[in-house]
Amino acid sequence: MFNKFFRTRVSLAVFGLTGLLFVGLALAGIQFVLPATSVKTAASKNQSSAGRSVEQDFGKLPLVFEANQGQFDESVKFLSRGEGYALLLTDNEAVLKLRKTEKSRESNAPILKMRLDGANRSPEITAQDALAGKSNYLIGNNASEWKLNVPTFGRVRYKEVYPGVDQVFYGNGQQLEYDFILSPGADYKQIAVTFDGDRKVEIADDGDLILQIGEDRLRQRKPVVYQEINGVRREIAANYKIRNPQSEIFDRRVGFELGEYDRTQPLVIDPVLVYSTYLGGNGADSGRSIAIDHEKNVYITGNTLSTNFPTVNPAQANNASPGFGDVFVTKINQAGNAIVYSTYIGGNVGDIGYGIDVDQGGNAYITGVTGGTTGANTFPTTENAFDRNFNAPDESFLFKLNQSGNALVYSTYTGGAIGFEVKVNRGSGEAYVAGSAGANLPTTPGAFRTACQSPPFSCSESFVTKFNPSGSALVYSTYIGPGSANDLAIDADGNTYITGSTVSNFFPITPGAAQPTCAGCNLARSDAFVTKLNASGSALVYSTYLGGSVDEVGTGIAVDAAGNAYVTGRTESSNAVNVPFPTTPGAFQTASPGAPDAFVTKLNQTGTAFVYSTYLGGNVRDEAFGIAVDQSGNAHVTGSTRSNNFPLVQPISSTGGVGYVFISTVNPAGSGLIFSTYFGGGDGLELVADNTGNIYIVGTTSGNVPTMNPIQPNPGSPSDAFVAKIQVQPVLTRRAQFDFDGDGRADIAVFRAGNWFVLQSGSNQFSALQFGASTDKIVPADYDGDGKTDVAVYRSGTWYLQRSQLGFTCVAFGAADDVPVPADYDGDGKADIAVFRPSNGTWYLLQSTAGLTGITFGQAGDKPVPADYDGEGKTDIAVFR
Repeated sequence: MFNKFFRTRVSLAVFGLTGLLFVGLALAGIQFVLPATSVKTAASKNQSSAGRSVEQDFGKLPLVFEANQGQFDESVKFLSRGEGYALLLTDNEAVLKLRKTEKSRESNAPILKMRLDGANRSPEITAQDALAGKSNYLIGNNASEWKLNVPTFGRVRYKEVYPGVDQVFYGNGQQLEYDFILSPGADYKQIAVTFDGDRKVEIADDGDLILQIGEDRLRQRKPVVYQEINGVRREIAANYKIRNPQSEIFDRRVGFELGEYDRTQPLVIDPVLVYSTYLGGNGADSGRSIAIDHEKNVYITGNTLSTNFPTVNPAQANNASPGFGDVFVTKINQAGNAIVYSTYIGGNVGDIGYGIDVDQGGNAYITGVTGGTTGANTFPTTENAFDRNFNAPDESFLFKLNQSGNALVYSTYTGGAIGFEVKVNRGSGEAYVAGSAGANLPTTPGAFRTACQSPPFSCSESFVTKFNPSGSALVYSTYIGPGSANDLAIDADGNTYITGSTVSNFFPITPGAAQPTCAGCNLARSDAFVTKLNASGSALVYSTYLGGSVDEVGTGIAVDAAGNAYVTGRTESSNAVNVPFPTTPGAFQTASPGAPDAFVTKLNQTGTAFVYSTYLGGNVRDEAFGIAVDQSGNAHVTGSTRSNNFPLVQPISSTGGVGYVFISTVNPAGSGLIFSTYFGGGDGLELVADNTGNIYIVGTTSGNVPTMNPIQPNPGSPSDAFVAKIQVQPVLTRRAQFDFDGDGRADIAVFRAGNWFVLQSGSNQFSALQFGASTDKIVPADYDGDGKTDVAVYRSGTWYLQRSQLGFTCVAFGAADDVPVPADYDGDGKADIAVFRPSNGTWYLLQSTAGLTGITFGQAGDKPVPADYDGEGKTDIAVFR
C-alpha cells in the first residue's frame, strides 16, 4: 500500500520570519538578477556574441545593511555586501558595484547608479529590523581609529521620496529587492527610476527589465501586485513603463503601469522566504510533521539515523538504535534563529515519528510507529500509561513531551499498527490519533465500529482513537473501514476528519455522499476517502469516496472554520481512463497535465458535494503530501514533483527536476494559484498555516534547498530534514464591524425589543429577524470566521448565537452581572466568547484555539474597551477608568 510517509530522504530547515504590512499601495519585491561570475557555462541564446554572460539568481544575499560610522566615505549612509556585489546607499542614490568577472575585458568592475527622478533630495533615511550581528573594522595600528560593534539591519527605508511614497531596500535571501510603499491616495505615476550612464535599458518579452552594463546584463524581475479584499486575493496587472522612449536606449527613466485597483485597500506582492537552515547529523534524517504554538514557535518530528543529530536540553541524549533510527523532536524559536530544545526519543529498535501537535502550554504530542519482537522492544513508556505492553511486529505510540523538551509527561502504546497523525484539543489536552490498525486495536463500547471487518489474519483498517488528558485511558477508540487513515484534522466541536485510501467496496459511505461508489475498487484499484466522525466517536457525520478508475490516495486533510474539508493526495486517473478523477467546472486544472498528478479538493460541510476539485501538476509525476487552509480560504499544498513544467507563480526557486519539493497556494475559489514554487530536491511532507499569512513546511531533502542565516549552514549527510517558513500573504485583512452580508462594509442595523433590522450596505436590501428578548444584551460578531457578522445575544450568563455558516448554538459562559466582550483574542479570524467581571476585575476568555483563559486586569467600576491596539491581528484587553 502506498503511503506518503514511507520515504527515506532526509531534511532541511527553512524559515521565513517577518513580512510587509502595507497601509496603501506597495510596488514591492522588485528583484535584481545579476550576471554570473563564472565563465564555465554556455551562454544564453538570447544574448549577443559581444556580450555573452549567464544570468543567475542573485543568491546568498544577507539581510544585512551596515550603518556608516566612519568606515566608508561620508556620502554613504548604509552598505550591504554579498557574493558578487556591494550596494551603497547615499542620500539620493543607490550604487550597485558588481565584481569584475573572469571573462570581462573591462579594466574596472561594472557600476550601476540608480536614482529617482524628481524625488525629494533629502529624504529621512532610517534603518529597520535591527540584527544581532555586529561588524568590526580593526584596520591599522591605531586602536582609536578602529570601528567596533557597527550595527547591522535587515532593511533601509527612505521616507517620503515622493509625496506619500516611501522606498525600502532589503534582501529576501534570493534577490536584492526594493519596494515603493504608497500611502492611500498617493499617485504611483510620479515614480520614475533613472539608471545613470551609458546603460542600455529595455523591457523583455516576459516583462522583466533588462539593463546592459558593459558586457554584463542585470535583470529586474517584473513587478507582481495583488490586493487582499474580504479575504480574497485579487491580482493587479503591473508592468514597467519607459517614461522617455524618445531617448532611444540610454538614460531611460523607468516607471510603472498598473491596472485598475481599489485605492482604499492595501496592495502587496511577492512571497518572502527570510530564513532557512539544514537540520540533521551524520546519518539519514527525515522531517515528517510540523506544528506551531500560539507564539509561532515551531515543533517538528521525524526520524534520524544520525548519532550526532543536534540535541539541546534533551530528554534522551543519544540515539538508542543508530542502525534503525529514533524519533527526534525539535522546537525552534519564533525568530527561527535558535533551537529551543531537540531530543531523541526511542528504544533499541527502529522508531519513526509521523505526527506532532502542541497544546496551549507548549507540550508536544507525537505519534508514530515502533517495531521489534514481543518482550524485546525498549521504547520508553511511563507509569500509569494506558498500554505499556508492546505487540509485535509493529505498534503505534503516543507520547507527550513537556514544554522544556527534557521529560516525558506520558508515553503509551496505542494498539494500532501505525499512528500517522495526532491532533490535540489545545485547551483540554485530549489527544486524537489516526492511522492503520490490525486486529488487536483496543476499541470502546458504543464506538462506531468495535471490530475489524476483515478476518483477523488480514485485518488492515483505518482507525481513530481519542485519549484522555493524562494518557491513561481511552475516551473512545474505533475502526473506520478497510484501508489506512493517512491524515487527521479536528474542528472546534471535536469532530474528526480523516483521509486515506481503500480498495474496498465495503468502506462505510453515508447516504447523499459526494461520491457514493468506488470507481476503481472492482479492478483492485484504490480510491481516496474522506470521512467525518462525530465528537463522541459513535457515528459517521459523512463519508465519501474520492477518485477515478485507476489509483488515488488521500494524504492530507484540513478543515476551515465553517466545516469545509480540504483534501490533497495523488491521482493516477487521467482524462484518458474510463473514469477520470472528479474535477469541477472552473477549477484550476480540469484535465490531467500528465498522470500521476497531485489533486486538491474542497468538500462542503455536509460531505454531499465538491465545492471545487482540481488536478495540480506538470508533465511527469506529481504527488502532494500535506495541506493547510488559512483563514482566507487559501489552500496551501506541498509535495514532490518530477515535472519540469510544474506550474509556478512568483516562485522562490524556478529550478526543478527529478524529485523536487513543490509548495503551492490555491486561491479560495480553486480556480488558480496565488503562489507556487520549486523548493530544492526532496519531498515536502506536511505544512501548517498561521493567521498572519505564513506557512510552515517540513520534509526531507537530498540537497540544494535555499538557505539563509541558517542555524545549520550545511547538510550533515546526503539526506537531511528541512523546515521552511514562507510569508505568502503579509497583509492582515481587517474586517468591518457589523458587516452582516460579508461585503467588507459595515451595515446599518437596529435592535428593538428582540427584533433585528439590517440595511445591507452593498445591496441596499432590508432584512428583519426576530432573535432574542428586549432585556438581552446584543453581542453581534463573526463567531464562525466566515467574514459575516452573526446575530447574537447574551442573557444572564448564556450566549445565544445564530451563526451564518454553522447555525444556531447556545453556550453557558459567564454570570448575570458580567459584561460580555466578544472579540478575536487569539487572532484566528473568529470572535471568541468572553466576559469582563467587574466584581473582581477579571476577564474570562473562551478562545477558539486556546480554550479557557482567565486574566485579572481591572477593578470594580472600570469599563472594558477591548480592541487591537497594536495592529497585530489579535484583540487586546483594556479598561477605561
